[in-house]
Amino acid sequence: MPWTAGPPAKTARDKMRIWRILGAVAGDRRVKAGAILLVGAAVYWFLLRLPRPPEPDIVATYRGGKVTKEELRRYLHEFFPRCSKHAQCRRHGEDHEDCGTDEACETFPDCSAGEHAEIQQPLLYRGATTALIVDRLIAKRVAEKKLAERNQTKHLMKHVGEQLSLTDLDQALHTTKIRVEATEVREYYEKNRSRFGDRTLSDVTPEIEKLLSSEKEKEFLKDYARRLREEAVVSVNYDLLRWPEPSETEIEMLFTEKTRDLIRPGRAKVLLVSISTSLDKVEDSAKEARSKLLGGASEREMAQALGKGAGTRIAVRWIEDDSPLGQSLQLSRRVPGEVTDITNHEGARSVARVLKREERRQMTLDEAKPRLLKEARKRARERFLQQNAGTTLFTIHGKPYSLGDFREEFEELSPSEQARYSTFEERRKLLDRMIDRAVLVEKAAEGVRTKKSRGRYDRIRTAVLKQILHQEDVDDQLSVSEEELRTFFQRRHRSYRQPARVKVSYIRTAAGSSAPEDIDRARSRAEAALTALKASGCNDARFAEIAGKYSDDPAVSKTGGKIKNWISETDDLVTELFSHRFHENILKLKQGEFSQVFQVGNDFYVVWVRKREEARDRTFQEVRDLVTRDVKTLRHQQMTYKMEMELLQKAGAKIYDYTILNMTR
Repeated sequence: MPWTAGPPAKTARDKMRIWRILGAVAGDRRVKAGAILLVGAAVYWFLLRLPRPPEPDIVATYRGGKVTKEELRRYLHEFFPRCSKHAQCRRHGEDHEDCGTDEACETFPDCSAGEHAEIQQPLLYRGATTALIVDRLIAKRVAEKKLAERNQTKHLMKHVGEQLSLTDLDQALHTTKIRVEATEVREYYEKNRSRFGDRTLSDVTPEIEKLLSSEKEKEFLKDYARRLREEAVVSVNYDLLRWPEPSETEIEMLFTEKTRDLIRPGRAKVLLVSISTSLDKVEDSAKEARSKLLGGASEREMAQALGKGAGTRIAVRWIEDDSPLGQSLQLSRRVPGEVTDITNHEGARSVARVLKREERRQMTLDEAKPRLLKEARKRARERFLQQNAGTTLFTIHGKPYSLGDFREEFEELSPSEQARYSTFEERRKLLDRMIDRAVLVEKAAEGVRTKKSRGRYDRIRTAVLKQILHQEDVDDQLSVSEEELRTFFQRRHRSYRQPARVKVSYIRTAAGSSAPEDIDRARSRAEAALTALKASGCNDARFAEIAGKYSDDPAVSKTGGKIKNWISETDDLVTELFSHRFHENILKLKQGEFSQVFQVGNDFYVVWVRKREEARDRTFQEVRDLVTRDVKTLRHQQMTYKMEMELLQKAGAKIYDYTILNMTR
């Protein structure tokens, strides 16, 4: 049936609707024109209804100040990449630190919208305007509280200046390239010929020059610092670093003080069987495991019956009642000899027999002593440092540096770093590094600080002062209860799981370039190393021998290719991005296995897994510090946002979307 028009349109709206329908069917160009006019009219109507700024150039106002278009553009320009038109400066290249505001590369307002299309968004402009106002209000608050005049702030500012001076000195020292003589290259080649196989001296010269240059540079800087120290007439009183140990009486008093916090949670020692749900007949295997546990089978008998391999884990371990696995197995209700029900946990069917039980109780002095000793040592250290703060620890050219100066440096270290310097010898090494730093800073101060350094200093100074304000107005108000930490852990316990991890030894052969012949040569050497490893049983000594023959990594001669730390997947996205290729080739290997030869960049690796631990749940006590950090970070973000919103509200901040829409059209 042919299409026919309906009754005549009675209103303008009806006419418009019919016109649009007809246009859509017939392809009439008037539809597009009409739609454009309609949208344009809507935008115009919307703009007319937006509040107008007091002046055309104003983006926002607040009590005591305003933000102009020019100021907002400059703020955006500082935080976003330059467009192609301004990426290079005619005088300074890609380094814009020394550029003046009148130079072409900084005169960005002449850019078209297309050149900055990635930031031509009203929401982004609005967010940047808010951030700019907050920065100004915080700077005003910093000035009112006179944060920059406080001793601790001055110390941090001193640190900033020292760091910039050291950076400038480092750049100055590297202006002259350290020479590597041809005779040195030949000598190294002859001494390590077995490492280079059939490659000629000319083939490996660039690689050897780079290696020797790196080693010479380290020695040069070490020798440079030593000579400066000899010239500086340094005297040191190392005995001030012999900090007193807490007495037994002090530990007992601390135990009495901390009694309420020294609670050992209920826990059970169990024979645990976990079978991955990805395995075939997992339910039958889980039922068989429970049946044998009920029959009193030992760990060894369980392993013989079920097979202890990939997907099946059998172990005797302590599990806390309030851990996720402990709650799943309902251990708080179990008694020794009892077998739990089969339960789902972390992708596995788990069942356990309780071997021993300990109820929640107060810790004894002996049990609590390791934890108390750490706190008692900290108090004894702080007391000693406070009493002797003004005593001279060392002098350089007669200028004294007190124990109080050392204390400031020490307390800026993280808790884990402080723990590294728990002994007198380690603290002595730390002091020697401080003295080396001081003489280097003294040498660097002889030069004139550049405009670039002053610009960096001002930016860092602002960031430090903002951080201190956050510390006072936000972080000092953070208080997290034990209950809050445990609740947070229970809700997110999967994210704190210890992933599978391995300890490995490696051989690396380097191509040196992307040339096909270099790549093939490096791969062949790695494959030869793997063949040699498989030809005989492997142990640390045998691996070190083969690594010394084939590996191009200088560290292998000292370590035998052994990496001491555990390797596992990490939550650090940046680290994981760069380590993923390495991880995917070794984390699937069993203990004692070799990897196939694999490539990372222009290097080829062969890896031997010396030790392996499967993934497991970690108890709350194991990750308590991580949980505390995460809870405080979350609370910090919430409280910082609240503080900034209160600042904006008190200042009566008002952003004019009319101006922003005009800037981004």
